[in-house]
Amino acid sequence: AVVSTQSTGKLQKSDLLSSTFSLFRGLFSVMGQVKDPKTETEEDTQNRGALWETLKSLLFILGTAILATIAVRNSVNPYIHKIWGASHDFWGELWNSIYDLFGRNDHLTHHLGSALTSTAYFLVFNAVFLFCDITGKPTWLLKYKVQEGKNEPVDQ
Repeated sequence: AVVSTQSTGKLQKSDLLSSTFSLFRGLFSVMGQVKDPKTETEEDTQNRGALWETLKSLLFILGTAILATIAVRNSVNPYIHKIWGASHDFWGELWNSIYDLFGRNDHLTHHLGSALTSTAYFLVFNAVFLFCDITGKPTWLLKYKVQEGKNEPVDQ
């Protein structure tokens, strides 16, 4: 759309609005949302209204989530800084020692380190269930076993 100018070189407000409308009409007609106003049906008008309502809801939800995140971050940040500072850079030193253990090799740290971490968590958490299977204690955990008739301790 070409915007015409007067002889003074200023844009006409009506020309700018009509060219903007025709630009957006062209974009939405490509997406199949808005048709030519002369051939637009009642269903097209309802679809466009539903799309607008959906976009408003999405903007409201995202805006609220962003504002809540910023508010929580700003209010909790001083306390986190106190806790982190009180540990005298414990976590940073711990990471540096682990990184030194792998020879400061990023590839080895990320691949072997993630495999070792996953295996360690698997073994630790499943040791609780193994203990429960062998000893039958704690009894409150036995009700979560999925094998029927297997709530007794394992034969030793």
